[in-house]
Parts: sequence; C-alpha cells; structure tokens
Amino acid sequence: MKKLLLLGAFLTCLFLTQSLDVRADTISYPFDSIRIIAAYRFDIQISTAPNPTSVLYDHAEIDDILTIYVGTLEYMNDGEIVGGSDSILIITTAEDENVVAFLVNSFSTDLTTYEQHSYASWITINPEVGVIKDFTVDLFELTVYHDLTLETYQLIDNAASEFDMMAGSYFEETDLDILISAFVEVL
Repeated sequence: MKKLLLLGAFLTCLFLTQSLDVRADTISYPFDSIRIIAAYRFDIQISTAPNPTSVLYDHAEIDDILTIYVGTLEYMNDGEIVGGSDSILIITTAEDENVVAFLVNSFSTDLTTYEQHSYASWITINPEVGVIKDFTVDLFELTVYHDLTLETYQLIDNAASEFDMMAGSYFEETDLDILISAFVEVL
C-alpha cells in the first residue's frame, strides 16, 4: 500500500512539474564589452521580389543591392577575453540602413566543399547590456553559405530564397577594433 501511495505522490509531482512553464522569455548575457575584431563583406543583388514572409521584404526591391557583413566578435569580462569565437551578421541597404544584426546560432561544414553559418533572429546584441536571447520575437534564421571550392558566398533568407554574392564584391578586413557594446555602470 505504501508503494502505491508513493507512486501516486510521485506521479502527481511529475504531472505538476510538467505543467509548469519554466522557460524564460528573455535571457541576457552581460559583458564588459563586445568588439568586432575582423570582418568580411560581400554584396548581393535582389533579382526577384522578396517573399512577403522574408525579413528582406520591406527593405529591398528588385535590382537593389544589399551588403552582407560577417564580423568576428570578441567578448570581454573583467579585462579578459571570454568564450570562443562568435560572429554577427549585419545586412545593410545602399542607404546604410541596418536590416538585421543577428548572432550566429549554428555552424556546419564538411571541411572540403562548404561552410554554413546560420544567424538567429532571437540572438542579438543590446549595446547597453550584452547578448540578448529574446524568444518573444518572430523566430527565424538567415544563412551565409560559403562554397569552399568556388570561393563564393550566398545569403539564404528565412523564406529559403538564395542570393548569390556579386562577382568582385568580397572584401576582408582584419585587425578591427569596433566597440559595439560596453557595460556602463549606473550609480
């Protein structure tokens, strides 16, 4: 009888635990500073009208040129570099309007023919706080695909539209020191 009571109590606790929503809507990761230390960029030309579900829809029309920036980030806490390498995707219009600025969510490669980085709408940088994961926004990803054989790049938007790098538009910068976030203590 005791075993049945214990089993009943266990199942009740398990049921109550499973019914609770313990997921946070927003998670922040504060850093003393976040800097872009290297970057590459390339241009894409919009050849067909963006899909209405695409993040590019309200920002680009046929024949517009967008610049794709991929920056390597450095996180600092207590005067020391923390974490491994991370990257940010920034897409800008010809008028220098930022369309997106998302952090990398996943990476894949076969080490010989391709590399692929996916950037998530829910992982961004708040300049006053640091990295923010906000699960209350529309959740989608954009992908930068690098063909290692042809040395070309491609942007794949959240509607699965593919935009090839314009020939001759690739440019790489190293030794950058662009501060994009810094903690400021409020007294």
